[in-house]
Amino acid sequence: MQLNQIKAVVRPRNAWEAIDLGFTLVQTWWRPLFKVWLACLLPLACLDYALFWQSPWLAVFLLWLCKPLLDACLLHFLSHALFGQSPKVRETYWALGVLIVKKNLLWAALRLRFSFSRAFLLPVWQLENLSGRAREQRLKILMKHQSETGQWLGFACYLFEWTLYLALFALLLFFLPEHFAYREEFGFALLHRDDAAPWATAVIAVFNVFSIALIEPFFVAAGFALYLNRRTHLEGWDIELGFRQLAARLQNQAA
Repeated sequence: MQLNQIKAVVRPRNAWEAIDLGFTLVQTWWRPLFKVWLACLLPLACLDYALFWQSPWLAVFLLWLCKPLLDACLLHFLSHALFGQSPKVRETYWALGVLIVKKNLLWAALRLRFSFSRAFLLPVWQLENLSGRAREQRLKILMKHQSETGQWLGFACYLFEWTLYLALFALLLFFLPEHFAYREEFGFALLHRDDAAPWATAVIAVFNVFSIALIEPFFVAAGFALYLNRRTHLEGWDIELGFRQLAARLQNQAA
């Protein structure tokens, strides 16, 4: 990690300023970020719904279970873009395979899936070369005075995702005529019933994937910013950068 190449102002922030920094990262790199993100999300979502079309509730559950793996794609892009690189889709696929094989990302995804703080904790698994007890101790240190904010972030993004999902459904019903013959089919699809019409299930599936696609990048970026801010507090990144800049200035003057 080359701190002198970082593309953000490094200084100790409070937790909410760090979250705002994460949102700014998404706004700054939204075009390449969403290109990589959708290239990871859409194939998996299409395969998931194609395999479990007769059991839409199972398709929704499996997509929900795979979210930490998808978060790893977002984190890979953000962690490189912040230091002056912009990974392509193929590079992200390759990095994800390496993480699964070498860093046991599948176990991390299963363990972090039930934690609202997973966006804050995932960088420890993915970016730091730690394992076993050393990683557990590292997680405890980072979570001290920060876990509550990470949990509230996860809970808020979860609510925003569901709010967007239900709002799209309500908007659809608002524009449908009241005498529309198959209006109740959307209700069956919303409840993920097996007897729902396939076309209604497809519409609800699009709403679900769209909600995930829009909210998840902000969740991962904000968690990553919280992680960076915590390391700045613990390791004095701002002081280190200040000394490096001072040393470079003195060297230029001497030359």
